[in-house]
Amino acid sequence: MAREPRPTFKTPLQAERVDGEVVVTGPEHLHGAFSADAARESARILKDLADEADDQPTPAADQASQTGSSDA
Repeated sequence: MAREPRPTFKTPLQAERVDGEVVVTGPEHLHGAFSADAARESARILKDLADEADDQPTPAADQASQTGSSDA
């Protein structure tokens, strides 16, 4: 299945505690404020998905394998 191109960020989110909430910012104007519970659950979900993603090829690796390039 072909996927639409999307930006893949290499820079991690920034986070800080503000007035009892966790505020995150990132590249491309990414931002949001989370309750402590929502931030904790989001962190768990992100960690689990990042662990799974480690075991999958990236779109750049997929493209390189299709073109025979080894620059990935």
